[in-house]
Amino acid sequence: VSALFGPSAGPPAFDLVVDASADIGVRTALEHTRAARRADWPPVVTALFGHQATRGLVALSLPGATGAGHDIFRRTAIESRSAARSTWSDVADDFFPAPPRTEMFFPEPGCSAPTFVGSSVQVSALAASLFWEALNVLAGISPAAEAPMSCTVVRLPGVEPARAAADRLTWSNDVTIPELGGFYEVRISQGAMTEMRAEVRRGARLRGDLVETGGMLLGAFDDATRTVHVDVATGPPPDSDLSEVYFGHGVQGSREALEHHRRSTANQVGFAGMWHTHPFGRALPSEIDKAGMVSLVGPDGTGRRALMLILGGHRRTWRSWRDYGTNPDIYAHVVVRQQEA
Repeated sequence: VSALFGPSAGPPAFDLVVDASADIGVRTALEHTRAARRADWPPVVTALFGHQATRGLVALSLPGATGAGHDIFRRTAIESRSAARSTWSDVADDFFPAPPRTEMFFPEPGCSAPTFVGSSVQVSALAASLFWEALNVLAGISPAAEAPMSCTVVRLPGVEPARAAADRLTWSNDVTIPELGGFYEVRISQGAMTEMRAEVRRGARLRGDLVETGGMLLGAFDDATRTVHVDVATGPPPDSDLSEVYFGHGVQGSREALEHHRRSTANQVGFAGMWHTHPFGRALPSEIDKAGMVSLVGPDGTGRRALMLILGGHRRTWRSWRDYGTNPDIYAHVVVRQQEA
């Protein structure tokens, strides 16, 4: 970790990086180092075996992709619990159980990390199948080849007779922006961007082009990789205050929406912050915005930190995003609760 992913480390001089360490410390260090120069990194393959070596996961991150294995496995953990991904429920139970598995195998006394139980035949079959899938993605043969990020589950024959031997998930790149304080990178999923744009378009039809709108940001803070993940953006609750000079987020239904996402993702997705718009204006906070965020992270607020996201842009930029989906101007700042003296 210190030699390959230290503060001064650059992109490795290889054509392919394979992380088969199954070590979260390696994955997070690689994730953080790669984010600084992701366009210069070669493809990254990350592989894991299930706890009984009957299934394996292989994540592939192409050059320029938002995330590598650590990020992709988080996405897999979320999607494997989605009702739309019912064929992945065995993956959720095997790799991302909730609550976490307590009966783990340590091969010898003093071993610091648990591993899997399986035969050499299983290991050889899974390793070969996972690496072959990765090579097929790189060669453009696999169905996952068109996406910058993908994850494939490989199941050994006879383990899951009702499921395919291999299933694949793919993701487009997030919108990535540095947070104002410089500590975090904010990764906004395409789904969240689509949800915010849809709300802006709906609001413009109902209330006019100049009225601000907003909602909650649901995702997670990852301090190990210095990342804020924004997976979901909600719209304004019915009791919100919306005008041309101010957006006041209501409370009706907010707690229920938050709890729904927490339950359905086994706490992978929670409250991350708030978003609102400055239509045809600068993506910068007003004094009212600043005061609102301070109260949000105050002693009686939602948590000790929250992301404030403001979407704006002058005439051409704003209309281009609203009408055609190009990115608006985005302001991102993580507001942290101040310690009382």
